[in-house]
Amino acid sequence: MPTKDEDDFFVDGNTVVKVPMMFRMGMCKRAYDAQLSSTVVQMDYKEESIKAYFILPDEGQMRKLENGLSCESLTKWRKLLSESSTNLYLPRFSVNGRFDLKQILYSLGIRKVFTNEADLSGITGQPGHEISEAIHQAMVNVDENGTEASAASTMEIVPMSVPVTVIFNRPFLLVIVKDGAILFMGKILNPVEQ
Repeated sequence: MPTKDEDDFFVDGNTVVKVPMMFRMGMCKRAYDAQLSSTVVQMDYKEESIKAYFILPDEGQMRKLENGLSCESLTKWRKLLSESSTNLYLPRFSVNGRFDLKQILYSLGIRKVFTNEADLSGITGQPGHEISEAIHQAMVNVDENGTEASAASTMEIVPMSVPVTVIFNRPFLLVIVKDGAILFMGKILNPVEQ
């Protein structure tokens, strides 16, 4: 997916930033979810079991998308998606996050493993261990290198029809799935912010 010139990304009604926009023309798995007022674009990784879903809500419909999003949404999208000729514009961005899971696990009632009452001998082979912290860190980069590697191993046949243009130029969601399980979910509000 080559980089196009910088283009406008509408963060909100008052804020517009310039972002390097990537462009891809060709066949693309795409659907419109009328219930969530959103366009869904699926991109495949080299490993066939991994899929990335880019979800662009209609203007002013982000809250509707967020409130209506569920595990069933993925199943519905897989049924709705179909190959069609698409001109796709997607900003280059990077998302990373670090989350302290200790408090989340505490709120779920998982407390004993963080005390000297923990029995982790099945994992460590020895008694006397406890978990001091639980951290989850995730990072996703979407750029030309990541998508060119996938595109280089595929062949596209473009039908003789007018392509639909999909421009991710306002906040959208990203969901990365492996074998139906969500590996990563993020909301891209401003692609130029780290």
